Amino acid sequence: MNRNILATLCAALSVVNVSSYAAELNNPSWYVVPQVGAMVPDQTTLGAFVGVKLGKQMSDNIDVQVGLSHGSTNDKQAGYLSSEYQQDALTVEGVYLLSRGTLQPFVSAGLGIAKDDFSAVGDSNFGMLAGIPNIMPNRDESGTSLVGSLGAGLRYAVNPNVFLQTDARYLLSNSDTDKSILYLALGAGFYLGAQPVAPVVRAPVEPTPEPVIISEPIPVVVAPVVQPMPEPVIKKPAPVVVKTTLRNLNADNLFSKGSSALTPKATKEIDSALLASGIDIKKASSITVVGHADRTGSALGNQKLSERRAEAVKAFLVKKGVAANSIKTEGRGSSEPVTTLSQCPARLGAKLSSCLAPDRRITITVE
Repeated sequence: MNRNILATLCAALSVVNVSSYAAELNNPSWYVVPQVGAMVPDQTTLGAFVGVKLGKQMSDNIDVQVGLSHGSTNDKQAGYLSSEYQQDALTVEGVYLLSRGTLQPFVSAGLGIAKDDFSAVGDSNFGMLAGIPNIMPNRDESGTSLVGSLGAGLRYAVNPNVFLQTDARYLLSNSDTDKSILYLALGAGFYLGAQPVAPVVRAPVEPTPEPVIISEPIPVVVAPVVQPMPEPVIKKPAPVVVKTTLRNLNADNLFSKGSSALTPKATKEIDSALLASGIDIKKASSITVVGHADRTGSALGNQKLSERRAEAVKAFLVKKGVAANSIKTEGRGSSEPVTTLSQCPARLGAKLSSCLAPDRRITITVE
């Protein structure tokens, strides 16, 4: 019956639509989970236990937990006036979470060590009735064994630093007393550090130039000779520099994955962007080409790749007749994404690259 309870809980978790969770609650700090609940040794008796777990997030979907528990049962078996069973267990478990949202279903597995104690007071009348005296002597047994842990559960995130947790798990061992024990637990988790807040990246604000005030000369009159007024000085306004940024060029349309060599269709893609802008790029006084990469891979690798791709676009423009000394290139790696972690979480797996496509781009600014 108890195995059916665990199977039913696992089946319920399998139908949860993890894509519906809006918030990603990632807290890399250590956390502690005090627990209380019921224990059922070998599906025969019902007892209680208390325990505590110390855990830490290791990746987007995996936690590691170290648990310590103490449980005991008291019952009256046939042939005994009374009996008591106790187990102290220390386990190390891996926890796989299907989501980091408000609801966090999970499965767990691990190994550990347990100390089992069993004591019973024999019923002498039972032996006399059976015709075999001393058939049920007093028992006092104790032993230590290795255990394997297998379970499933559900967390509810109250806020980024507190969650509620319920789970069911089996401890399986080669003990001489009870070889399988079902634990049904309820507890609350508390993070020992606050969830980090992602920095807000704001676009730089260009300072507004102060107006230049030009004073007109005052005519000097010397009596009795009247000097003619000088001609007014007319200052020609400074030429206005107009910056035009071409629409973002998708790097996937210009380069192969991980490459800085322009593909055959890159020529058509860049020419189409220039034509749509209406700019004669050969007459431009200054051109800036900036390469961007997505957040996958190492920061150094992304920086180098974005620099090489910007240089490749510059070489293409030089071949079209643009002066090389008027073109400046920059590589900004993955420092200026246009997507967010909530839009493209790591759990997308194979679909993550497509979601991050807007981050892989080339921008061309013409003055």
